[in-house]
Amino acid sequence: MLPGLLILIAVLVGLLAIPVNVVFRVSWPNERDSHLLIRWGFGLVKARIPFEAHPKDKGSSRPRSTSKRPRKRGRHNVLAAARLPAFRRRVLRFLRDIWHSIGKNDIYVRARIGLGDPADTGQLWAVVGPLAAVLTNARHVSVIIEPDFMDATAELAGSGRVRVMPLQIIYLALGVLLSPPVWQGLRAMRAQ
Repeated sequence: MLPGLLILIAVLVGLLAIPVNVVFRVSWPNERDSHLLIRWGFGLVKARIPFEAHPKDKGSSRPRSTSKRPRKRGRHNVLAAARLPAFRRRVLRFLRDIWHSIGKNDIYVRARIGLGDPADTGQLWAVVGPLAAVLTNARHVSVIIEPDFMDATAELAGSGRVRVMPLQIIYLALGVLLSPPVWQGLRAMRAQ
């Protein structure tokens, strides 16, 4: 019984140690060329997922309600956890570790955003601009985000290859789930 269990665990760990390659191409609002190609097992398993355009609603069958919904019981306050410095540091470290564990090759993203009102676009750019600058400094990644202060615009085009090791992602996720700062954050969310 025990040798069979050990063999099963060894096979499972071996399968999770095989990297997953993801090749993507995104073009929005023109989605006809957008797709996601997933390869695993050194090319033995392949899946191509096209991004299809969503049909536009011709008219809703029921009118939308504008009244506020009452707050449901059991909802947790995420901001209570975000106020804890140890929780923030642990979550940011997890995101950084995930970013570094992903093998990024020839990633190109070009986006153009505008809200129609220059003031609103400026406020959005105050958040998006520094994020674009940080992403541009990564190796093998080219991110270009342009604001459009005159028109309401949302365009996205991108392509690239990403390599992920499932065993490494599971290891990082377990490290977060078992860390005391995360449990303190969860307790703080429930207490609110």
